[in-house]
Amino acid sequence: MKCPLCNSNASPFYIGPLGEYHRCELCSGVFLLPEYHQDEEDEKKRYETHNNDVMDLGYQRFVQPLVDAVLGSFSSGHKGLDFGCGEGPVISYLLKRKGFDIDLYDPFFHADKTVLSRKYDYIILSEVMEHFNRPEKEFRTLFSLLNPGGKIFCLTELYRDNIDFGKWHYKDDETHLFFYHERTVEYIAERFGDPTFRVDGRLIIFRSDLI
Repeated sequence: MKCPLCNSNASPFYIGPLGEYHRCELCSGVFLLPEYHQDEEDEKKRYETHNNDVMDLGYQRFVQPLVDAVLGSFSSGHKGLDFGCGEGPVISYLLKRKGFDIDLYDPFFHADKTVLSRKYDYIILSEVMEHFNRPEKEFRTLFSLLNPGGKIFCLTELYRDNIDFGKWHYKDDETHLFFYHERTVEYIAERFGDPTFRVDGRLIIFRSDLI
């Protein structure tokens, strides 16, 4: 089995109620084998059960670290993309209230692909990258959309060596297909031309200065 991110060899890692997972021997990514992926109809139904109310204060607090990171790096004069924004794009809602200009893209709920032909100063992925079934393709697209000096802000939970994967709650969502280790994040930065990245808890920031 080959890793869908770096195409290196991957070894059997865990078998559970949702299927079989392998772990990449190079980038340390952990992924659910394709034969266990949901079809698009079931995947969309799962997303529709998420909290989609942008006015929900708990939802707003959950994404606040990502909002603060954008506010600390960019101003309302910069152009942003909320990639995989879902049915309730709360981050865009919070930033637009401050005058920020943000496009929305989601393959199920905001599927206007013309936004993927533009260039952006920053791109937001809130609880999105773990849903990628072809992470190499998705990250290649994302980095190609950035202006020089741009950033990609990601919110996810990294898999760490001290985590018992079998008891890890993050794997229990059937739409979570690929899990990232810090070595996986490092591989992504190097693969797409810029070794500059930062991991701060659940927040990952990629910089495009060298692209």
